[in-house]
Order: sequence, then C-alpha cells, then structure tokens
Amino acid sequence: IQTGINEPRYVSIAGVRKAARKELKVFDLEGMGLKAEEVGEAGSKARLKRLFPPPITKEIEMLPSEPEEAASKLIQILKEKGGLI
Repeated sequence: IQTGINEPRYVSIAGVRKAARKELKVFDLEGMGLKAEEVGEAGSKARLKRLFPPPITKEIEMLPSEPEEAASKLIQILKEKGGLI
C-alpha cells in the first residue's frame, strides 16, 4: 500500500498471482563462498558477555509533547542515569 496525497493504491490480484509464481532464489553458504566459521555467532567479532531481562519496575515518566522540550528532558534523564557522558 502506498499512501500519499490521494487514495492508497492496492496491489492488484494479477500482481499478487504473478508474484506468487516467481521463483525464489535460495542461497546457501557454499553458493556464496562462505564457511560456517565465517557467519553467525562463530564468525562475529562481537561476543555476548551476558543476556538478562531488564528489572521490572512501575516507574515511568511522561515527557512533554513538544519535541524540543521532550528532547531536552530525555537528555537530562539520560545524563542523570549514566546513559550519556
């Protein structure tokens, strides 16, 4: 769906049927010239130290509706909580 000034344009049934008949190309590691050690977690230079859910709190703070005020308040909060240096 495309939206703009006028009515949205929907995909035609013929277009949907044509897309459904298209062949999907499936790529595998060998076809792309890659080894298993080069992709995914094994190939990543980043390492996960720990994974944990955030603590559950009921603390929320509503920000002002004006973008400039909201941005200023957000920066202030992040600085206070150590999110920004």
